[in-house]
Amino acid sequence: MPSRAEYEVIVVGVGPGGSAAAAACAQAGIGPVLLLDRAAFPRYKPCGSAVSNKALEELARVGAGKTIEAVGQPLDNARITSPDGITLTLPGRRGFVVNRSPLDQLLVDAASAAGVEFVDGARVKALVRDGDGRVSHPVQHLRPLRGSPRRARGR
Repeated sequence: MPSRAEYEVIVVGVGPGGSAAAAACAQAGIGPVLLLDRAAFPRYKPCGSAVSNKALEELARVGAGKTIEAVGQPLDNARITSPDGITLTLPGRRGFVVNRSPLDQLLVDAASAAGVEFVDGARVKALVRDGDGRVSHPVQHLRPLRGSPRRARGR
C-alpha cells in the first residue's frame, strides 16, 4: 500500500509510458511520485514490444536503455508489407524486440531506482474531478489485492 496519503504525481498503469513518465518526474525533482498497477508483479503479459531507437534513447534517460538492449533481440532491416502487397524495407538497426513481462519489470525497477514508489495490485476505484470536469486529484480510492481499501491524493 502507499506509504503516504498525498503525492505530487500519481501515475496509473505500468506500461512503458507510465513507468517512464513516473521516473522522469522523480528525476526532475517532481515528487513524491506514486506508480500504480492493478496487476500483481511480476506479471505475465502475453505480448511483445518493439522498442524503436528513438524510444530506446528516451528510456535510457530514465535508466532503462542498456538493460533493454541486454534482454531484447535486435531488430535489424525491418520490412513492412501492407494488405495490398506494397512492401517497405527499412535497412539498419531499428531497435529491439522485448517480451513485455521483463520489459515492464525493468521499467518498474528503473522508476523505483529514481525514487518512485510502486504499488502493485492496486485498483483505482474513482477519480475526483473539479467543477470543469478535469481530474483534480487523480486517485481517490485504491482497492488493493491485499489489505483494506486506502485513499491516496495527487495534486
